[in-house]
Formats: sequence, structure tokens, C-alpha cells
Amino acid sequence: MSDGYYYFVSTRIENKELLENKKIFSGAWCFDTRENLIKEKKNHHIVMNDPWEELSDFESRYEFIFKSVRIFSKKLSNYLNNIHNTNYDERYWNILILPWLVNYLPSLYFRWEIVKNAIQLSKGKLSFSLFENKSVREVNNTIDFHNLISSNDEYNYYIFKEILKHFSKNNQPIKFYTKKINFKNTKEYKNFFLLNNFWDKLNFSIAQNNKIFLDDKLLKKGNFLK
Repeated sequence: MSDGYYYFVSTRIENKELLENKKIFSGAWCFDTRENLIKEKKNHHIVMNDPWEELSDFESRYEFIFKSVRIFSKKLSNYLNNIHNTNYDERYWNILILPWLVNYLPSLYFRWEIVKNAIQLSKGKLSFSLFENKSVREVNNTIDFHNLISSNDEYNYYIFKEILKHFSKNNQPIKFYTKKINFKNTKEYKNFFLLNNFWDKLNFSIAQNNKIFLDDKLLKKGNFLK
């Protein structure tokens, strides 16, 4: 880019769409092959290292996440008691919310640190493309979140986009450019969400009436779709 700004590339989606010269890649996951990764490094682009690569850094961040989980579990327990007009103790709610919290908080914190480091590397000259991502579906449960955050480019693009917007609102100099791109498999995502939503409602209803729980890892949904 002629104005000296670096494009921040969060996933393979932008890597395939953006042709500008200066880029900061969020990590090796932005590339389909190792050869492409090496090629981009030779072209003087920046590929971010794992922000938790050093053991000492990892341990300090583990402590931070552990404390954050404790804080949010207490706050969420109070909140859930208020909205449900109940008085269950924190341990009761932790059975429900801890599996989600221990996935959600580290995942968001890891990406937040990547964005923070990218802003520093660009010396305050970072830009990001805002694509239309209507096909990114709502997360339906903890397993759903884990699967999307660990392997879905479109969902990770959405997460990075929201983090960058947060930094921008807090006076970080980030330029946003609006571009149009039609994400694929919109119908597939919609159908998958509807199927998951139906299964969860059915599971909840059975659990309420019969005091049992159907684990979708043990009782496969696919058995009912053949």
C-alpha cells in the first residue's frame, strides 16, 4: 500500500483476496501449504509468531486466564440466578458454564494478543478489510464454538474483525476498508444450524420430562438422518 499501512490478514480468506504488497499475517494458518508460507516470508511480509510460544509467557497467561475464569464464573452465576429467579450456588452453575468458559476465554485472549502485537509491529499503521460475511452462523453450543474456532476461517475472520473494532474504538489507529466477498456454503451453514438447534431443543425437552441427557457424541445425530 502506498500510504505505508500493513494489511492485517487474519485467515486464508483475506490472503486469497488481498493483493497489496505489505501484509501482516496472523499466523501460519493463513496459508494452504508450507511452501506458500515460505514464499510470503521471502516477499518481506510479516508472519506473526505464536504469542504464547515462550514457556514463561504461557505460564503467566495461564494464571491470567485461570483468574479470569473464576471471576466470570462468579459473575455469570449471579447473573443467571437473577434472570431465572433462582438461588443456586456457584458450583451448580459451573457445571453448565465452565466447559464454555475454558474454551471461550483462552480462544479470545489468544487472538486479542495477536492483534495487539500486530498493531505494535505495524507501528500504528494497520488496516483491515471488512468483508460481507452473512454466512457466519450463530454459535449454538460449546461443542459448536470449539469446532468453529479451531477450524473455520469465516468464523475466525468474524472474531478477529470484532477484536479489531474493539481496538479501534479504544483509540488505536486502524483503517478499515469495505470490500465485497460472497462466502461459500451459506445454505449449508443455515441447514446445519437449524439441525443443531432442533437437536438441542429435543434434547432439552427430553431431559426436562425424563431426567436424562442425550450426549450427541455417544448418540450420533447421523443415525437418525439415514
